[in-house]
Amino acid sequence: MKRIFLTMTALFMLSAIGASAQVNIGSLEKPQDFSLLELEGNGTRGLRLPQLDSDQRDALVSLFASHETEALGLQIFNIFTRCVETWNGAEWIQSCSPSGPALPPLIITPPAHYNNACISDPSCTALAGFTVMPLSYVDLVFTVDGVNFTMKPVTGGVFYMGAQRSNSEQPNYYYVADSDESPVHQVGLSSFYMGETEITRAQWVSVMGSLHVQYNPNEISQSGSSYSGSYGDYPVSSVSWYAAIAFCNKLSLRCNKTLVYSVKKSGDEVDWSNPTIPTSIDTDWNNATVDASADGFRLPTEAEWEYAARGGQKNKYTSSLGADVNSTQYFYSGSNIVDDVAWYSDNSGNNSHSVKTKIANELGLYDMSGNVVEWCWDLSINYKNCCETNPVSSGSTNAPRVLRGGSLGNANNCRVSYRISNTPTYMYTYYGFRVVCR
Repeated sequence: MKRIFLTMTALFMLSAIGASAQVNIGSLEKPQDFSLLELEGNGTRGLRLPQLDSDQRDALVSLFASHETEALGLQIFNIFTRCVETWNGAEWIQSCSPSGPALPPLIITPPAHYNNACISDPSCTALAGFTVMPLSYVDLVFTVDGVNFTMKPVTGGVFYMGAQRSNSEQPNYYYVADSDESPVHQVGLSSFYMGETEITRAQWVSVMGSLHVQYNPNEISQSGSSYSGSYGDYPVSSVSWYAAIAFCNKLSLRCNKTLVYSVKKSGDEVDWSNPTIPTSIDTDWNNATVDASADGFRLPTEAEWEYAARGGQKNKYTSSLGADVNSTQYFYSGSNIVDDVAWYSDNSGNNSHSVKTKIANELGLYDMSGNVVEWCWDLSINYKNCCETNPVSSGSTNAPRVLRGGSLGNANNCRVSYRISNTPTYMYTYYGFRVVCR
């Protein structure tokens, strides 16, 4: 079956017949709202369009006929409905799947005309041609001492990060947005896998071996005497940023994956099989470096966290491939009704709760809003005013680190764009984390 799509200039490029051919398929209402794709096998590039009218589809069939090439099996992919329309020789047959078909590599072209800051900033062209390798729609599952770690695929893309309360006609308008959530800016992300849940007590013990010295006994008294057993599915809490990156490296060791983080003490690498985790500010740990090529576990970047919380490409309200910016957007991860997706001050009894007891978001991720707040890798700095690709904050390594997702505070804290930060040693009762990997 052939898979031929449209080129970015709204001209159909046909390389499968041995010589290039093209046909004008007409103008589109929003010509920026496509994604380029690269076909598997032959390197041909084309477009996925939001939709084609009947005349445009007929033009494609005529193109095949005019070159004596069989049109049977020609497919058009609708990026909004995730439906494929296939020409059967007489009519177009539509097939839809919530998760969509297996996709070849995407090259995303963001709808920059929605972002005034980007229009005036030539650096935004850096996102044009941004390559994304989509992941399998199959979960990755790792097992350590009988405890499973389920990782959900998050296919990369371009999205609007942050929130603003000044213009309801612009992206990510939230009337309660805080000043540090602005400016709203476009971000392009590569694909990754994210933990289905916050790291649980059982998962913590399976990797670290026992309760950590940094553990806050007040949390234990609320829920039981051990991280394991009947309370093993509660999110681990009172974890510092230092402890979280130590956990990531030790989990990588247990799963035979390449370590992401490197910390040197007196010139020697930390023994990640039995790390001594600082309880006070440590310059060497603040200067931890990242191996970007490693396939091991790590904390999400702040951009990865927000993209996943918004549902990635599966978010019907904020599609990375060009949603209407005036559409209603989810305030919380997976819903506009906070009680559906989050444990927070009004329903939690001020205690954390078992993971996966609220509704998951579009990516199958639980508790991205509420329960425990989650450490990210990034330093806490102000957002830039324009486009970035796979951003990681830079600046003084003594700056606080970002946490996301709210916790057992009020509903406002559970919004997908809400940000807080703290020092990397801080171990508040409701500080936890989740992991990502390649």
